[in-house]
Amino acid sequence: MNRDDIDKHMDYLRLNKIHQLEAEFERLRPSLISYFLRALLGIFMVVGIIGLFPQIMQQPVAYLLLFLIVLVAFGTYYESHRVNKRIDALHQLLLNESKQP
Repeated sequence: MNRDDIDKHMDYLRLNKIHQLEAEFERLRPSLISYFLRALLGIFMVVGIIGLFPQIMQQPVAYLLLFLIVLVAFGTYYESHRVNKRIDALHQLLLNESKQP
């Protein structure tokens, strides 16, 4: 292999890595369907719990509020995890672009 072949191969590997990072960046983009499904699941769970345990409506609201707090906390954790992964992918993408001549 001569120097030109090595340079071409290095450029190919660099571009392949950039394309992989771009694909991961796009894959981690939040979608409207995920928000919709999360809201639908939350509503379904609340209605299901009220249907299974009608006495909740006669109990203090604290039980229902506790459930909703846990649901929101899990959703926030999941979204922050995705955002952090997306930021990491963007960071790697920017690092690779800055290293190119």
